[in-house]
Amino acid sequence: MVVGPWMVVCNQIINGSHYNRAMEAHETILQVFTDLWLSAFFESRKRVYDALMADFSNLQCVLQSGSHEQIKKAHQDLKVTIESINLEKQFDNENEQHPMYAYFRGYIRQTGSLLAF
Repeated sequence: MVVGPWMVVCNQIINGSHYNRAMEAHETILQVFTDLWLSAFFESRKRVYDALMADFSNLQCVLQSGSHEQIKKAHQDLKVTIESINLEKQFDNENEQHPMYAYFRGYIRQTGSLLAF
């Protein structure tokens, strides 16, 4: 039987003494998968991307020189745009038949739930 430093690390991970490292790895992977998912979504929906960017730009301008009411309106406009595109349902319905997509979306959902606590 071969015993080495890697065996010690494996035992420590199994025993839970590397919890923080594991959580950090999940956070990093979650961010990468979410970035890839959003990139793929916006590549296939240029008009949605343009609408969001216009609302974000408007909000940025209003935040720099607008009144409280203008800021509230710009924020509400952005919120309506985000809710109207329904990111998850639209894109998931189109791609859920692909096994790799289903796997990674499942990972994103589960890890997001895990990290919420």
